[in-house]
Amino acid sequence: MHLDPCSIEEEKPDYSIVQERVHLHNNIGNVAHIHVKGVKYMDLVDSLGINDILSSDYKAILNGTEVADLLDTEIKAYDSAILIIGDMPNDVLINQVTQEKIIESEKLVENCGL
Repeated sequence: MHLDPCSIEEEKPDYSIVQERVHLHNNIGNVAHIHVKGVKYMDLVDSLGINDILSSDYKAILNGTEVADLLDTEIKAYDSAILIIGDMPNDVLINQVTQEKIIESEKLVENCGL
């Protein structure tokens, strides 16, 4: 996860808006950009507008380990999380974003476009 603040100074972000606290880094579909500390995975789900998945049975993998309370967990730098709806495939960890991939995406200029 990318934790650096946005460098755009024209507007002060309104952190009461969840998308201002967390969104996809440059709209890359597998790297979140966190603007403030304390952001939880539930905030990311809310930011993406996919709250309806919470009514389905789901499993969560955090840094290679299945966890029961992912949505209540604070997102930390270089975390890799997978949310699975339905049956968990045997090769699920193949889809886990590596720390190297996150570092590579951090090198891209953040345009903070939502």
